[in-house]
Amino acid sequence: MTPAETAAAATQLIAEIEKLIPAAMQNPEDRDNSHGNVTLPIIAEDGRIFGRMFGTDNRTRRGTSRIAWQKATQVWMTHQATGQFEQQVYGAANATLHEFARHAEVPVLNMECDRFHPCQALADVLTLRERLGDLRGRKLPVSWAYSASWHKPAAVPQSALLAASKCGLEITVAHPEGFDLDPEVMAAARGFAAESGGSVEVTNDFETGLSDADAVYAKSWCSLAALPQERGDAVDEAAMERLLEANRDWMIDEEAMAVA
Repeated sequence: MTPAETAAAATQLIAEIEKLIPAAMQNPEDRDNSHGNVTLPIIAEDGRIFGRMFGTDNRTRRGTSRIAWQKATQVWMTHQATGQFEQQVYGAANATLHEFARHAEVPVLNMECDRFHPCQALADVLTLRERLGDLRGRKLPVSWAYSASWHKPAAVPQSALLAASKCGLEITVAHPEGFDLDPEVMAAARGFAAESGGSVEVTNDFETGLSDADAVYAKSWCSLAALPQERGDAVDEAAMERLLEANRDWMIDEEAMAVA
């Protein structure tokens, strides 16, 4: 198709789908999940993008649109339908990123994969230094925190842990049983901590993790054990939900910060 034909086809498709939105919003589950917002993202083979946002809830519309475009970009880059990519085993997204880098002629930056979020970690360490100054000997708990949704990768806490372990911090990874971080990441963090004069400990006790902290790094993450173990397996959502509901008290609030 020529560029003009592609644009015309995308415009027509958007118009046809728009007609279906009112009926879809009659479904309570769809309406509640989307907050009444709908985003139609289209990415052509040549990478050009088309789309529209629908909805009146401005507070949540941007978030809905961001997720939709992330999914569309994921499909365009991996040639895997939405749902198939999520069924990859833990670490597959990181491996895909490395494969892109192997073939790329320009630098490839990891903006977040299923294992790491390095840019976020750099910003986190910079913030800690701005607030606390020299980080050597400072106490930092990296604590799991309850969220109503289990859709939280371990990338952020794992990268925060690795970055902090290079700064001489005394780190306590605090999480309920069933939320262990990647063993390879834990081993690497302990190695970095030994080199920087810091330490890495683990506890399954909420208050012990927060005790005497100079700063608290709180983040929810999913159970790696409940993720697909083989390609094509589904997430064990029942196990995820059970673990979440059993640990609703892992909340960072004023009472928790008083312990720190």
